[in-house]
Amino acid sequence: MVLLLALVLLSLAPAGADTPLPGDFNQDQQLDQADLQLLRAALGSADSRYDLNGDSRVDLCDFFRWVDQLEAHPPQPATPPYYAISSTQQITVVSLTWYTLEVHNSNPFGISSLRLAGQAVDFAHPSLPLGDWEWFWFSDPAQPQGQARIKLMEQTWQPPEVERREEEVVLRYRRQNVLRRGVEVEVAYHLDARRPEFTVEYTVRNHSGQFLISPYMMVGFPGFANQQWVEEVSTAEKVRRPTRPFANFLAEAKARKVADYLLLRQDWDPQTQTPEALRGAVVLRAGEKGYTLTTTLTAAAGLKGAYIAHTNKPLYLTSHLYAFFQSLGEGQSRSVAVHYALSRGK
Repeated sequence: MVLLLALVLLSLAPAGADTPLPGDFNQDQQLDQADLQLLRAALGSADSRYDLNGDSRVDLCDFFRWVDQLEAHPPQPATPPYYAISSTQQITVVSLTWYTLEVHNSNPFGISSLRLAGQAVDFAHPSLPLGDWEWFWFSDPAQPQGQARIKLMEQTWQPPEVERREEEVVLRYRRQNVLRRGVEVEVAYHLDARRPEFTVEYTVRNHSGQFLISPYMMVGFPGFANQQWVEEVSTAEKVRRPTRPFANFLAEAKARKVADYLLLRQDWDPQTQTPEALRGAVVLRAGEKGYTLTTTLTAAAGLKGAYIAHTNKPLYLTSHLYAFFQSLGEGQSRSVAVHYALSRGK
């Protein structure tokens, strides 16, 4: 009997019914350990709620009947994680189980709001985005300064193509004929519906009929964090906190009265390091609650060099990836992917 009950406990699974089930004592539409504990507590009584065989007593026969009910309602596929999407010409909002994210489609383009469920303060700067694409350029002798360049964060993007999957939502933004006819750029936000994580993938495609010489991109890593709450930034190698007596980097920047200054930098060598070696984080604090946003480079197709930097300015904190690519021939593409993970409690 002990062995049988142990096997029952190991095999508990949602019943998946929409109507009350015999043996579902707490009426949560599933047969599970909570129901078994209630039945065990009622053993020896005459409580009709647990008298599954109708003999006016609760005993081992009712345990056996409960097991029969479990076998009659075998495990069902798990319910897909919850998410909801709303979109206008200006903004796309995705609410998931663990976090809510908003992407602004026009200047400034990027994640305009990012919070864990119940989070007191926003990771994103009030007027500057996370997960942005700031600069893109490539060498072009025909241009006055020898470069063709564009600040993509200041451009208007069309609302995204939305791909709804069971465990993921993808927001895919594209721009055609960027700086040269046949050059396409894309930003894809892969939002994980199972855990507080997502990945932003940045891609350049060349169908211009010409070489793109030494393309470069500057993208969020994580981007413009909400400076007034940031109490710590880090790379994979170092941690930097505000200097005393300042509680955050906004107060420190205002006191220093300089245009900008470097907090931390980490260089990455594709010859000796994997992409995951390049990592950064920002920590926000609101009262007793801490929130951490960690970014990791997870893919780097065609990169010949890169670095990340946290730079403090009087009005904002900028944390970005600076990526230098090999030249692209006709039909080739280059991309990087940045993974974001949200957590509490630091």
